[in-house]
Amino acid sequence: MADKLLENKKLVRDLTVACYEVDMKKRLRPSAFMDYAQDIAYSAAQTLHFGYDDMGKYGCAWVISRLHFHYLKVPHWRDELSLRTWAKGTEGPFFLRDFEILGKDGGRMVVGTSNWIVLDSNARKMARDPNAYGLISPEYICAESAIDEVCGKVMMPHGVQPEVVGTHVVGYNDVDFIGHTNNSRYMAWAMNAVDYADTLEMDIRDVRIGFNHETHDGDLVTIRRVIEQTQKGRRYCLEGQVEGKTSFVALIELERN
Repeated sequence: MADKLLENKKLVRDLTVACYEVDMKKRLRPSAFMDYAQDIAYSAAQTLHFGYDDMGKYGCAWVISRLHFHYLKVPHWRDELSLRTWAKGTEGPFFLRDFEILGKDGGRMVVGTSNWIVLDSNARKMARDPNAYGLISPEYICAESAIDEVCGKVMMPHGVQPEVVGTHVVGYNDVDFIGHTNNSRYMAWAMNAVDYADTLEMDIRDVRIGFNHETHDGDLVTIRRVIEQTQKGRRYCLEGQVEGKTSFVALIELERN
């Protein structure tokens, strides 16, 4: 079914969870949710005339900076879902976009909020062209919140030395059409650093990820982690570094099921 724009400026897409989007327990993978969120975000912006093609006229592109999402009820293989997104204004230099997934019964299953910047595609830094920013009219904003708090800076815990748990060389399957590693690939790398036994015994409940520096084809990314015990399970604090510089940080909370 085609996307539908509601009167409150929410874009809605109906979908069914595919077999390649789930894990060994048929649960929607975090990276798959991020693929959903990215694609519908681009579609929503394009529908309201501030999307990829519109920004491209000024040499700019949308790039996600931070994302926080929370599983209220974990979607599974073959679940019929309603995915929704909307732009909800700005916070400092960031443009805010929220998401929610509703189940077949209309109940909320996943909620999320994200921070985006406008990237100068040539300079590879935040764009300053006022014409690009002028594309985003206040009439396109929906003030509702899927998650009330804006996603703050995502950081590793202080005073703890992370352990190195692996490396990854950025390659063909990681790089997107903007020319850098796609945001969902970082989450795939992060989840590979979560102990497999924990993913069997617990469900992912909350995810925060921040993107600090781009990575590109051929970069060697070192994955480091800190594991914290929580009241209901474990919290994985994961960081990717290239030559000592942080490229991303992800905080993933799992709860016993």
